[in-house]
Amino acid sequence: MTSHARLSGRELLIIFVFWTALATLSAVNQLLDPRGFGPRFISPAGGIAMAYVECWLWAAITPPIFSLSSRLTETHSRWYVRIPILLLAGIAVSLIIYSLLGYARSEIFEVPRRGIPGFAPLREIGRFRFANQFLVYCAVVAGGFAREYFLRDQERYREAGALQAQLAEARLDALRAQINPHFWWNAIRPAFAA
Repeated sequence: MTSHARLSGRELLIIFVFWTALATLSAVNQLLDPRGFGPRFISPAGGIAMAYVECWLWAAITPPIFSLSSRLTETHSRWYVRIPILLLAGIAVSLIIYSLLGYARSEIFEVPRRGIPGFAPLREIGRFRFANQFLVYCAVVAGGFAREYFLRDQERYREAGALQAQLAEARLDALRAQINPHFWWNAIRPAFAA
């Protein structure tokens, strides 16, 4: 089996387009929300910018997650090895993305509020506010496994096609070997008969 850990340029483009389209849908949803933007963001563009920042962070982390899922299926490790690795990686990725988004939201895009501390990641992490990011991570891992199994299935089809072509060629060679002696005997026999 060949390694599928490395993504092609086409796959990277598809990942970027997917996350950008998701950010655009989220931005349009915020624009059409009848409740408005509220006083939280400095401008209406803050919520839209946050949608793009979040999705582009996920676009950047998707290739390493796909690589991890490919390597875990490639090594044929047992489920009791795979699951803890995926969970630990998921918690780490979720915390990092949640912290980066929290920092961007509070320090760059939001209006500072009096008496309320801005960026307090430990307080938010203790409340498991990163659970949404973990769910997104699980969806990306599922996409990585789906990609890996799809590529393996395509590889098996190619191998089966090559084997069928070799089998057809071997059958044709066997028929040629059966026909050749008869052809030569029928061609030469009249010369002996004379």
